Amino acid sequence: MRFEYDASSDKFTVVFDHNGEPIRIPVGFERAEFFKYDLNGEIYLLACEGELRENEDGEPVLKLRIPCLEMPCERRIKIYFTQKGESIRINWNEVPGRKLLIQGIEYLMKTNLNKPFINTLASKIDKDYFEYRLDRVINPTFTGTRRKF
Repeated sequence: MRFEYDASSDKFTVVFDHNGEPIRIPVGFERAEFFKYDLNGEIYLLACEGELRENEDGEPVLKLRIPCLEMPCERRIKIYFTQKGESIRINWNEVPGRKLLIQGIEYLMKTNLNKPFINTLASKIDKDYFEYRLDRVINPTFTGTRRKF
């Protein structure tokens, strides 16, 4: 991940690396910046709103809100700059989140228990471990250190 700022256009961009490919997310601080994202050949229209704050420990936090304008979902990212900017911690949250997904899965399991495949699957799943793994997928946390070029 890296940050880019173009002074001539006053544009701030967060660049994430995904499988060796850069994902450029323009960040709007006064108003959302709109951009298109190609996910396996499907193009989605997204927006990004950014906000720079401090947490209770006085660490700067860059908050990003990235709604998908064509679907009812949103990615929320908080980037914490720790140890005087030498390292970062990134928390990702998906909306709708884990709670809604768990409720949907529980509903499917209850209403389909008479089906042999669902019944077998339900009997083999450790619910706590499943929720832990789901949370790690939907709400991951990453850490990194500053790299000088």
